[in-house]
Amino acid sequence: MPLTRTDISGETVPKLKTTGEAAGATKLTREDRQVLARVDGQVSLDGLVKKTGLAPDKVKGILLFLAERRLIELPGVTNVSPSRSVMSAPTPDSPPTGGSLSERLLLPLPKGDDLIPLVEEIFQSLESLSYYELLGISRKVDGADLKKAYLLRTKSFHPDRFYRRADKDFKDKLQEIFKQVNKGYRVLSDPDQRRAYDQSLAQGEDTGPAVSIVTVQRERAVRGEIPVERPFEKGQKKAPARIEAEAAAAEEIAAGVPVRGKDPQPKLKLALRPGDKPLPAYMEKIIKEKAKSQQATVSQAERFFQGAMIERDRGNFSAAKLNLKLAIQYAPFDPKYKNALAEMDKYEESRRAEMEFRSGLEAQSEGDLSSASAHFRRALQLGYENAKLYHKLAEVVIELEGNYEKARSLCLKAIDLQTGVADFHFTLARAYKGLGQKGAAILQLEKVIAIDPKNKSAAKELKALKRS
Repeated sequence: MPLTRTDISGETVPKLKTTGEAAGATKLTREDRQVLARVDGQVSLDGLVKKTGLAPDKVKGILLFLAERRLIELPGVTNVSPSRSVMSAPTPDSPPTGGSLSERLLLPLPKGDDLIPLVEEIFQSLESLSYYELLGISRKVDGADLKKAYLLRTKSFHPDRFYRRADKDFKDKLQEIFKQVNKGYRVLSDPDQRRAYDQSLAQGEDTGPAVSIVTVQRERAVRGEIPVERPFEKGQKKAPARIEAEAAAAEEIAAGVPVRGKDPQPKLKLALRPGDKPLPAYMEKIIKEKAKSQQATVSQAERFFQGAMIERDRGNFSAAKLNLKLAIQYAPFDPKYKNALAEMDKYEESRRAEMEFRSGLEAQSEGDLSSASAHFRRALQLGYENAKLYHKLAEVVIELEGNYEKARSLCLKAIDLQTGVADFHFTLARAYKGLGQKGAAILQLEKVIAIDPKNKSAAKELKALKRS
């Protein structure tokens, strides 16, 4: 009876064949070699699954094939089927694998680890798949059906589905597929872009498969991370992928997106060399439309910014912040709006402190010293550095608490912030007098008279101190 996959358990430890002649070693696929390279007589089937990233059923089939080719030994296995088609036949629970990749993408995708081999296959075929094939739809699908297909694809290929896998190479492949699925939906959901894309597919029908995926290298070139090079010689026909790559670069130029490098100012340019053909009409249309849209977007962002400044001056900080956030959404590449939002919190605290100070002045003028003291202290807590604030709080401390030492400290801070103010020195003289420091009080009163010779209160107080 021929051996099948169910005869191999997760604890089976295959060993390399050390004796006998190995048959057909040069006819192995990449996945065959991937598994064979990890067989060392110590790694079990479960270990091979983790190290290769292949589905368990796939690894079992490869092990049976390698055993049939006399490249490895399976302990306890002596009856190996000579046909790979038998050994690789899917189990009842496995997803269908027949037909081309394009045909299989039209079917429901497998789940869990069974999706891993398909991810590998899709990544290897990205440049030969159109957006329609990648989304698993026909060219007539649009509207709600297009969105439904897109949501199903993003759910299947979302990088977070395999976050526990340590294989960075696999994660990069999944990320690239996910990115192209999103890009495909953006193109196919926009009537103008879809029409231009369909034209590019039609142009490529006589030259080979319609290439619709911009490669990772081209994406890096568009963003200025590597130099832009033209791999096609003069006179050689362009594949649609090259047209699409140049269109993507043109879109970024129109949007004014800075190059990701040390200098954020230079923009990527598509320089035409002698003999090069001009850009197709639909690409020029894309550039003009994107530039027009970008200009409208920037104008809208600036209107929100101006609205934020008006609300800020009115003291409506919540409305001001909302306007700035809307400006950032319209122009996320402009640091002006992000910096303004960061400064808004500081400005709000400053205005609140100023309002507390004014409220304290009103309370003091009305004789409500307790409220005045509370307002002045809250202003200090909000970081309001103002000489008059320290002086007024010193006056309240003397009248309300009789705390001359605290009043002295506050007056000295006021004088440090603003010199030459007679009232500051007069209140400081009162504090020294309350502390019993007659000489220091006389010195401060003399400074008051030097600043304001007509200050009768200071002259009277000074005369009284000298007589006592």
